[in-house]
Amino acid sequence: MIFKPKNLLIFSLILAVILAGFAAVLLFSRPAPVRVAKKELPRPGTTMPSTTPKEIPPPPPRPGLPNIILFSIDTLRADHLGSYGYSRDTSPNIDAFGKDAIVFEQALSQAPVTTPSHMSIFTGLAPAVHQMAMEKQADKSRIISSLDPHIPTFTELLHESGYVTIGLHGGGMVSSFFGFDRGFDLYSSRLLSFNWARAYRDATELKPIETSFDLAREEKRPLFLFLHHYVCHIPYISAPDGMRFRFLEKKTPGLPIGMDDESREMLFDKLARYSESVQGLLALRRFKAFMGMNFWKNVNLAQPEHLEHITALYDSSVLYSDFLFGQVLDILKRVGAYENTLIILTSDHGEELYEHEDKGHWRLFVETLHVPLIIRVPRSMGPASAPARIPTMVRSMDIFPTVFDLLGLSIGHAVQGRSFKPLLEKSGQGYRPLLVSYADTLKEMRLIQDAWVYSDQQTHHIRDWLFDAKADSREMNNLASRKRDLVTSFQESFMRIQQEDEAFRKELISTGAERPKVVNRPLMERLRALGYLEDASAEDVSKPSTIDQSVYEQLRALGYVE
Repeated sequence: MIFKPKNLLIFSLILAVILAGFAAVLLFSRPAPVRVAKKELPRPGTTMPSTTPKEIPPPPPRPGLPNIILFSIDTLRADHLGSYGYSRDTSPNIDAFGKDAIVFEQALSQAPVTTPSHMSIFTGLAPAVHQMAMEKQADKSRIISSLDPHIPTFTELLHESGYVTIGLHGGGMVSSFFGFDRGFDLYSSRLLSFNWARAYRDATELKPIETSFDLAREEKRPLFLFLHHYVCHIPYISAPDGMRFRFLEKKTPGLPIGMDDESREMLFDKLARYSESVQGLLALRRFKAFMGMNFWKNVNLAQPEHLEHITALYDSSVLYSDFLFGQVLDILKRVGAYENTLIILTSDHGEELYEHEDKGHWRLFVETLHVPLIIRVPRSMGPASAPARIPTMVRSMDIFPTVFDLLGLSIGHAVQGRSFKPLLEKSGQGYRPLLVSYADTLKEMRLIQDAWVYSDQQTHHIRDWLFDAKADSREMNNLASRKRDLVTSFQESFMRIQQEDEAFRKELISTGAERPKVVNRPLMERLRALGYLEDASAEDVSKPSTIDQSVYEQLRALGYVE
């Protein structure tokens, strides 16, 4: 059972010992090395070598541009939402929102891992082109790449179009080190990190979201707001009592259940105080890693009662994520921004719950790649705003090309993403995407073509996986051994796609240039006055990019660094 104290005194003593021990370890040990592909990652605290691009002030915005919110709920499976046919009532707020929006029934992530998937969203490029890759090595370290400075992000383009750009994210695999902060006025993992977990008791915990709209209004500019959290990520114990046990009809002895609300309150109050210091923040990361590692300690998903228990906890995390989404919508309506905001709800990837005899999110199966995508377009933007359900398969990397198409903004450089605006206008003409996804190493791929799904992922000692997408939507019946000609055809397609990706990347980098940095100095001073830029050098876009020990600890807590 995970860390459930029998009384507050014992809990307090245990927590104090754990945090003190972790802090002591930090003083005498270094984290395992993490390296950047093709170049060494600097030691914690070392400034990344970079050229300093020219600073320019933001241009005046074009009149009539709407606000934009991209809300990414990490690790959210589409098929565990009512809008996508799930039997449990996990998503009343999302379902209601879907009736006022456009629900894409078959949205495909470009990778089952957070960093490459999100970077495909923010660049409109396949993972093999932006090359945000990881590779496990014999020494158990991982190679982690950062975005090439010659590759633009859509945030930079929105910033250059006059938007105030704010990102309130969960850290870890969307940290600023990887290049996600580019183009943001503010990119912070600290302002909402604990607030998401405490928002069930007090909606004011989400005050930074409301403040973001206030700042944009003061600037007389539209707002682009990126929201992201890990509530659905392991360990699935983020929900408060009233939600965490909603679907857990029978608790299996020895399996995790989390902690009661009173203990949660005590924990998060302590963690909030610890997070105010650097050493406390690092100790906190160790504590989260401790919780994550112990989650699976007694779990055997091959046992039906264990699988049901874990699935119920995962669903409670979905339910709490739905509650938080409802809170965000309430904020939009309270500040009068709902009607003039283009709202995008999605996820970076799903989660395997033993469908293919494993857990987590690293393999190229439907449960890890089918993600929710629900978009509400302001009614003022015409026919493309009408609520609808769209069965055509779309890609995450097509989100921003579609947004720019809807806004009438030019992208100005080549991207692989394609606008699915024709689907919104009911014509569908001109939208024929290449439905390919990549493993985190970029060495394995998955392609959907002519109602067949093929991947060359090496898992269960099997290299080739072929499914009939129409007859076998859950991908349970591997036909690769019976259709070798089709497998060979897919393998030839993979070679062609790899060559095209390589050529596209080479052309993009050779013709690109580092963009001038758009810096809104008055806005930066407002953010600093609010305390939003305090002690956040790695997230302050006016300072050089740095990699510090907290990034390592975030990655370790999420299971990406060993």
